[in-house]
Amino acid sequence: MDLWESNVELDSNDHIIGWSNINHNLKVSIGLKKKGAAPFTIGSSIQDVIDAMGTPTSIRCSLRVLV
Repeated sequence: MDLWESNVELDSNDHIIGWSNINHNLKVSIGLKKKGAAPFTIGSSIQDVIDAMGTPTSIRCSLRVLV
């Protein structure tokens, strides 16, 4: 995978778990920016980020397992 190309990340069931739309050629949307939305910060929800910024250029799934 080229770091400078748009790509979609899939899980073992072929469900989308992330993307990078660096070339702005993917038709992806999880929501639009809302006028007057508050800035997001540590502890903000995903919806807070979408409201403030709209659909992000990239989303990466990270999984941490604590034992």
